[in-house]
Amino acid sequence: MSAWELLWRVAGYRPGLFAANCAVWGLGHALPLVLGLAVRGFFDALSGEAPAGANYWTFLAAIVAFGASRAGTIVGGVWLWATYWFTITGLLRRNLMEWLVEGPGARSLPEAPGEAVNRFRDDVEEALTYIESWVDLWGAGLFVVLGLAVMFAVSPTMTGAAVLPLAGVVLLMSRMGPRLRAYRRASREATGRVTEFVGEVFGAVQAIKVASAETRAIGHLEELNESRRKAMVRDRLFGELVRSLGHNMANVGVGVILLLAAETMRAGAFTVGDFALFALYLGRMAGWVGFLTTVVTQHKRVPVSLDRLDALLPDAPPRQLVKHAPIHTDGPLPDVPEPTASAADRLNVLEVRGLTARHDGGERGIERATFQVQRGEMVVVTGRIGSGKTTLLRAMLGLVPRQAGEILWNGRAIEDPATFLVPPQAAYTPQVPRLFSETLRENILMG
Repeated sequence: MSAWELLWRVAGYRPGLFAANCAVWGLGHALPLVLGLAVRGFFDALSGEAPAGANYWTFLAAIVAFGASRAGTIVGGVWLWATYWFTITGLLRRNLMEWLVEGPGARSLPEAPGEAVNRFRDDVEEALTYIESWVDLWGAGLFVVLGLAVMFAVSPTMTGAAVLPLAGVVLLMSRMGPRLRAYRRASREATGRVTEFVGEVFGAVQAIKVASAETRAIGHLEELNESRRKAMVRDRLFGELVRSLGHNMANVGVGVILLLAAETMRAGAFTVGDFALFALYLGRMAGWVGFLTTVVTQHKRVPVSLDRLDALLPDAPPRQLVKHAPIHTDGPLPDVPEPTASAADRLNVLEVRGLTARHDGGERGIERATFQVQRGEMVVVTGRIGSGKTTLLRAMLGLVPRQAGEILWNGRAIEDPATFLVPPQAAYTPQVPRLFSETLRENILMG
């Protein structure tokens, strides 16, 4: 999925809330246009160049009104964006979890569980940071376009001289994309390796102590952290370098105005108010051009996070990550249906015919397993380690893919065991049980 498709699909979920964020933040970012005009009038009034009927008190009142309006806009905007942030992060994480736990068959993670948690946390937030930049961008663009129009009406020459360095920023950013993506990918992968190892250590504390491997485990963690530190420094340093270049190129434009303003003011073609307007607009434009470099940087980086999130969705339908679905952020939570047994769920005979399941297409696994289990029987499958006992059970339950064979419940073929052989039809305790942080009773009742 591309960054553009992410933006389009996310904007279509709660479109009213997205539009409200764009409107409020756009207004907040464009309001300084009014401030610039008020400041211009204020200084012209002080210098005696204001039109009749306007004095510095008029423009001072306009400046105060602007400050109050912008403060109110920002307060409302923060509430709107926080609401939208938690709504969309909840949606993306819900869709990821849905496919992992409810999709057909067993969803194998591309990496260790710790790395999957890292993707749930950091890569989802990276995607939302990208969306946030677009919420701000259109208001920033409105300020830049209208601000340049006002400046051009005052002095086309000085406006053109100030804009030239900004064009250099755009050209620079177009050349930095591949390196930005490479550094971000290396940074994410290094972070994932640290998270993955920490998760494995937590799950193997007893084994580490028995083997007296504490020193070696800590040493390996230090190596992973050092690798992550270097990758993060490269990623952050290069990103900050690009952003600082954007800011400084814009500040060059401010410097050009300062050099040209003295001569034009001496000639009487540029008032004190004009100078104040240019200084205020250009100062903010320098910030917005720096912000533009940030947006372009994120546009280059976010595909890395989207690729990492897509890796958690093997064989998922298109746009599973951004599928529109309820997330229940307010109101009563929906009732969780409890499985209830019916007459059709009563087992009389379970039959397995020619079941074949091999690991990764190799030779290891089971070959043409055939047997029956009658109601009330206790059946024990024995064999040496690696003979396929666990593979047999997991293939019957649809937790690993089968290459051949069929499974019948009371004489009826089960097309998708992973969705049929669940409570109340079946329950499964693996060789190494996975316990949740609940009581044993709650773990058992989960099925």
